[in-house]
Amino acid sequence: YFSICEKLPYGINYERVLKALRQSLKCNGNLTKDKEGNPIIQLQGNQVNGIANFLKINKLCSPDNIIIHGL
Repeated sequence: YFSICEKLPYGINYERVLKALRQSLKCNGNLTKDKEGNPIIQLQGNQVNGIANFLKINKLCSPDNIIIHGL
């Protein structure tokens, strides 16, 4: 499994978010880009709930904007 986080609000430092997510969720991950060149955070394992909680707690986006796909 791997979990992705994409389309964060403009001006977000993806490198810092990735580092904080890796530390808080205790998993490995990397930063890639999609076909249009937009950044995507990929984390190992099923981390969707952890990512959602992290985004809510740190107020990086509102709960209404968080969409969880898959399992």
